[in-house]
Amino acid sequence: MPNRIVADFHLLVKCLHRLYGVAVPALADVTVTSGYPLETDLIQSGKAILLADTVTKPGGTIVLVSACSDGAGPLMYETLSQRPGAKEVIQWIAEGKANTTGGPMASRLRALVESKRLVVATEGLSQQQLADMEFGYASSVDAAVADLAAGNGRLDTIVLPVGGSTFPYLAEQPAKKSDLRVPKALVGKLAGAFDLGTICDWAASLEC
Repeated sequence: MPNRIVADFHLLVKCLHRLYGVAVPALADVTVTSGYPLETDLIQSGKAILLADTVTKPGGTIVLVSACSDGAGPLMYETLSQRPGAKEVIQWIAEGKANTTGGPMASRLRALVESKRLVVATEGLSQQQLADMEFGYASSVDAAVADLAAGNGRLDTIVLPVGGSTFPYLAEQPAKKSDLRVPKALVGKLAGAFDLGTICDWAASLEC
């Protein structure tokens, strides 16, 4: 059974790339991504940020375009504005000091800003709020791009218009099976939680 689950997992990842994947030629200096269709708050938009992170150079910039109509999300600002370490946020979740919904994303974003810059073009968060969380602010995409171009000249750029459901990957470095293994500790849980046989039969029918 475990071998079947691992094999089916690789098949599903392959299908995911076929349906939602976008191959890019190289890592970018700047990745512009939209939080759409998940842009109610920064927690939801974090999905687009983390996907953009996979194709952005260390030291590069991610420009997020998101409505964030509900602001940062439950306890997200309160957590990030304290500027804790990524591991510290995880500890806060265990202690009840960080939200169990937004805490994991807060941890990921704290790790991200250690090597990259995040600029958010939004009307849902103020420039001061973003600065408190160590993020940049832009009034629009045009303003963000103009600011980056003025200070850095030519920049290799990737644009992900539907960043919340687009999975970019390096064309010259396709994912290897060794990078996609399911931890053994999760195999039993996955088997019990989902009807993987049905899901994988469907995936196989797509001829990914």
